[in-house]
Amino acid sequence: MPDAALRSLKVAGPAVARLFRARLCLCAVQVLMLTSWGLLLPLLLVLPFGGMLPPRAGDAVVYLMAGCLLGGFLLCIPEAYFRRRRESAQQDAFGDVQSALGRLRAGWNLEWESPYAGAGPERLISFGSWNERFEWRVSYRRGALLLTEIPAGEHEVDEE
Repeated sequence: MPDAALRSLKVAGPAVARLFRARLCLCAVQVLMLTSWGLLLPLLLVLPFGGMLPPRAGDAVVYLMAGCLLGGFLLCIPEAYFRRRRESAQQDAFGDVQSALGRLRAGWNLEWESPYAGAGPERLISFGSWNERFEWRVSYRRGALLLTEIPAGEHEVDEE
């Protein structure tokens, strides 16, 4: 099958829509967390010059630093909640994705690989008969899952 056309597939349903919403909530909390910690750097740069600032401005800088530091750590609680919610939604959508790939005769024994912090592309790996290996690029479009086959030459090699 060297000249086979790459296939793409759209999977939609309530479980996939729930996965899309859970992923969106997780991304929002992670952006808030990074923003909170990202504000610490400019505030740390102002801190040595606190003697030149008016007293109330120096106090405001210290309070903002404490708020940003604590805010970043307090946002770990909803981030863990939304991460568990995304993993649960991913398990619920697993059956829909597996049956859709089965209709394409694209293998079985599906593995869903997603990076821990969302830093990198998600991909699906399915195995067929005669040691066939299919990899799929996962993208989210308007509450649906769009799976695009990755050419065999671009497959990521696992170290395991």
